[in-house]
Amino acid sequence: MVKEHLGVPDVVARSETCASGRLIAALSVVLVLVAGCGVGLGASAPAARTTSSSSTVVDAPAAASPSNEGDELSSDPDPDPISYPIVFDEHTDFIFRFVVLADGNLASQSNDGTVRIWDVDEPTAAATLFPEGGGLGWLLEDGRAVIVKEAGVRELHDVVDLDAAVSVMPTVMDDAVMFLSMGDDKVAGTNNAGTIWIWDPSDPNNAPIEVTGAEGVVSVMQDGRLAIRQDGGDVMILDPSGEEEPLRLVGHTSVVYEVSVMSDGLLLTTVAGGEVGVWDRSGIAAEREQFTMHRSTVWAFDELADGRVASASDDGTVLVWNPADLRAQVAILSGQTEFLTEVVVLSDGRIAASGSDLAVHVWDLEESVSDPLRFVGHEAWVNELRELPDGRLASTDENGLIMIWDLTSPNG
Repeated sequence: MVKEHLGVPDVVARSETCASGRLIAALSVVLVLVAGCGVGLGASAPAARTTSSSSTVVDAPAAASPSNEGDELSSDPDPDPISYPIVFDEHTDFIFRFVVLADGNLASQSNDGTVRIWDVDEPTAAATLFPEGGGLGWLLEDGRAVIVKEAGVRELHDVVDLDAAVSVMPTVMDDAVMFLSMGDDKVAGTNNAGTIWIWDPSDPNNAPIEVTGAEGVVSVMQDGRLAIRQDGGDVMILDPSGEEEPLRLVGHTSVVYEVSVMSDGLLLTTVAGGEVGVWDRSGIAAEREQFTMHRSTVWAFDELADGRVASASDDGTVLVWNPADLRAQVAILSGQTEFLTEVVVLSDGRIAASGSDLAVHVWDLEESVSDPLRFVGHEAWVNELRELPDGRLASTDENGLIMIWDLTSPNG
């Protein structure tokens, strides 16, 4: 389930956590690109030998004592072969946009001011810099990018097909500072004053829809609607086509971090302190069932094929629960002491999560809920996970490294 967000990247809030010892309970509406603090909370990285300026092949790590946080490989007389990641290291600062492109390759946008395209089948090849020669851009989840040209002109490019036609954004969007793909080729842009534009590049009139009075965009949901943050903890769900009346989610008392729609139509919201809202989308004012399951803020969730949800929290747990039946049994996948801030349901049904302990954890619900496979090698907070079409998993950290993992066996 793809989730896409506008606003401060999670890494910004977590960077403040590194200074204060706790995650902050509010996100700014304005994008503030600050470097991650590069926490190092335990696991040491394996030695590496560099094969090019763009990638690193990781050597075997030193032997480590077994840990109850993962599989105890040393207790197995014939352990499975250990796999090591491919590492892309051309970025010099944290990555705040990370996309799997239509051709299976990766694109990333970093606080170092670059957008790079990585060939996952040629790990020793240098990344393609986009736009050529560098420059300001904004990478969209669908593989397009907004590039700012001379005199502030904004162009929309396809980073997979560099020869594709280029669309020029209307001048009314010149002060937009953040952009998001919305499906049906539409693009949303917002400025620091709370104005949101929804632009269709195929519209011959080139006139975007304008929405004012918003405090910021929480997310674009899977059905193409916009979740717009308003006063307090209120959220308005806007259908860009105008076919549905705006839906208001009223009742949260603090800032909403994320809104997502499940396959059965239920809406989920997360706020500070571990509170989660489950909303019935029928009617103008949705019905909400509120509960606090995690002990602290839920930063991410993803949907399993059976309709359950996996949620990751800075209380160090991943929980699997049923939003349609909050009284059903909850599976606790992790009791880590570190913050977990990203969770992804993989195509084979396994669950991957990451956070501040520098590792990628992978659980198989069919086998065990207590002992995840652990993939170690990062030296900073692991803040994004993306599954590749071939089943491998890509991860990024606050130092700007990208690692690609073969999930058939653990390395830690």
